Amino acid sequence: MESNERTPLFTNTYVPREETDRQLYTSVRFVRRIVLFVFGALLIAYTAKNVVDLCVWAREDGTSVLRNPYLWVAVGTGALCAFVIVREIFGPRIFAKKEKKRLTERYGTYSIEIVHAFFDDGFESHNRASHAELRLAYASIASVKRTKDLYILLTQEKQIIILDRAGFSGTDDAVFWVFLHDKCASAKMPA
Repeated sequence: MESNERTPLFTNTYVPREETDRQLYTSVRFVRRIVLFVFGALLIAYTAKNVVDLCVWAREDGTSVLRNPYLWVAVGTGALCAFVIVREIFGPRIFAKKEKKRLTERYGTYSIEIVHAFFDDGFESHNRASHAELRLAYASIASVKRTKDLYILLTQEKQIIILDRAGFSGTDDAVFWVFLHDKCASAKMPA
């Protein structure tokens, strides 16, 4: 980061926590989770109706419903949909644990610091554990999401930049939100 050459307007320090990892997963995959839940619930309801119809048909026909292969296809489909729904319900917790394990294995600690320096013409991010740097113009931000503890900036190239709403130095959350609206005018943002 070139912070010794020029002075940032303000900085933000992000240190991952399990709670923020859950918020990240939930926010970034929100639409997908809703679609999977609705589609899965509808498919489970349709499958349950088919199972009932198969049981009624078998009773009227005097045959065993357990020998009907369509029953097992319907039960398998319903079980698969239930699995996907349960996985999406527990997805944020699973993601947070995997992310914690991945960071600990890679850097030896889960408490890595990512410092973001905001300038008038763009911002820079510096991962203190890996020494990776990223420089972006505000025009590259495609959308901004806001959670209880985070700002999540998504670039046009599908990169994710995470900011801690309590991690600002040189400004506060409300002033940053106005700054972000001004600098990222073309980005999709909540009101």
